[in-house]
Amino acid sequence: MERTGKAALYVRVPAVVEAELAYLDLAQFRDRWVALCFMPHLEPPEATFLGGHAEKFAREHVSLLAIAPDSALFDRQWISRFGNQRLPLLADPLRRLRRRFDVPRNPIGCQTFVIGPDGLTRCRIAHDLTDWSLRTILELLRASRTQGLQRATIGSRRTVAREVAQEDSVRID
Repeated sequence: MERTGKAALYVRVPAVVEAELAYLDLAQFRDRWVALCFMPHLEPPEATFLGGHAEKFAREHVSLLAIAPDSALFDRQWISRFGNQRLPLLADPLRRLRRRFDVPRNPIGCQTFVIGPDGLTRCRIAHDLTDWSLRTILELLRASRTQGLQRATIGSRRTVAREVAQEDSVRID
């Protein structure tokens, strides 16, 4: 199981960026906060939804990256369905990232890993792809910078009171 505090894996992976197939070197995200989101399913509606949130993450100086499921094929037809998405859609054909972060082949929901600017994994968050869960991840990121992930108030409905930096994972229902 991926433990917090473990160094992130910096590899070069195929990606779709603004409707073009390219290789993205994850080392370019060193010295930045990164939310690495493993998707159980990725179609244009999910990509558009995440793309809207990627801008919110960027305003907080966090790079949101989506990793397509194993079944996604990065061919011209697949790429053309996504239009001009600004959100980088990554492929993991050799499963290096999925093995490193211990993500199952067919996850039930999204699994997002928060990686700090030091390159260490701060936490693992299992969540559904909803507006509320992505806002919660942003609030956890804000808290990690201002309060050391000791206590974060999430909206008006919940309080996550954990030493998240020392936990293995967090589940957002």
